[in-house]
Amino acid sequence: MSASKSATENDVWALVAGTGLVFGVRNDVCLAAAAVGDALARFGCGLVTGGWPGVDYITAEAFASTESRKGVQLEHRLVQVVRSDSPIEFDGGRVVRTKPGPLEWLEPQSYCDAVVLIGGIGGSYGTFLSALHRGLPRFPLGGTGGDAGKAFQNMCELWDVMPNPGITKEQFEALGEKLPRGAKPGISQTYWCLC
Repeated sequence: MSASKSATENDVWALVAGTGLVFGVRNDVCLAAAAVGDALARFGCGLVTGGWPGVDYITAEAFASTESRKGVQLEHRLVQVVRSDSPIEFDGGRVVRTKPGPLEWLEPQSYCDAVVLIGGIGGSYGTFLSALHRGLPRFPLGGTGGDAGKAFQNMCELWDVMPNPGITKEQFEALGEKLPRGAKPGISQTYWCLC
């Protein structure tokens, strides 16, 4: 990793990107974001977000809640790379300001070891393509649809020529499952082979 993170060399940091809306984020996307934030904290991973509302906020909030219960200081476990002209949606962790435009999607990847996509309505697919270009492991939760669904489908179709580092095809295919109606935040070990 080229960027400085207040963590040990053995820590795994995951960038979570997805639907960045203040209102109208689907329930399954909200549940997945909360489950991912909680799981990353429980498995000792660091979290990187772009500081957007929606998925970034929900993931950071769940992550912070779990880290707080563990007595861990959030500034050492959460990095938010936020556009210089945007407000800080989630008040916590370390905030890094970046220029609007391509850097707001590219710079967060300099702080992570893997990328998780949840839903998404355009920008998250660019995050996926950049992670692919950089050779970062990519974990699109295909069952949440949107950019994550598109990335998941692309990866399944191209698996034989472009497998994802750190996960078997069988494990990867589990990322395409939809959350059952009424599911509570919680996530299986399958998702967290990266930690």
